[in-house]
Amino acid sequence: MGELVERVDDRDEVLAVVGRSEAIRQRWLHRIATIVCRDARGRTLVHRRPAFVFKFRCTGAISPYWLGLHEAVVDGLLTPDPAEIAWYDWLAGDELAALVKHEAFVPDAREAFERYVALQPRP
Repeated sequence: MGELVERVDDRDEVLAVVGRSEAIRQRWLHRIATIVCRDARGRTLVHRRPAFVFKFRCTGAISPYWLGLHEAVVDGLLTPDPAEIAWYDWLAGDELAALVKHEAFVPDAREAFERYVALQPRP
């Protein structure tokens, strides 16, 4: 069935979970999401993902899919919008490994993290 989306009515009430390609083909109203990143000067972040690390077939919480993991190095001060980001922190390897085991992490993210760590050189 591919990627699943929520088919909704004109009041944004969920009618069913359907395949994205079917929702498009049938022209059904459905939900999608996107993010626009801006800086304090109002500029919009536009990017291309050059730092491809690996991909794997993920079972997925709602359907199987191929997940591509990319990596970026951030050198600079982060100032997330508190209306959008409830919490953030830089975590060391052991702290992150412990946090990823928490039930709040979706299995897909946990699997991606474990595969990423397995590729890292051992000290």
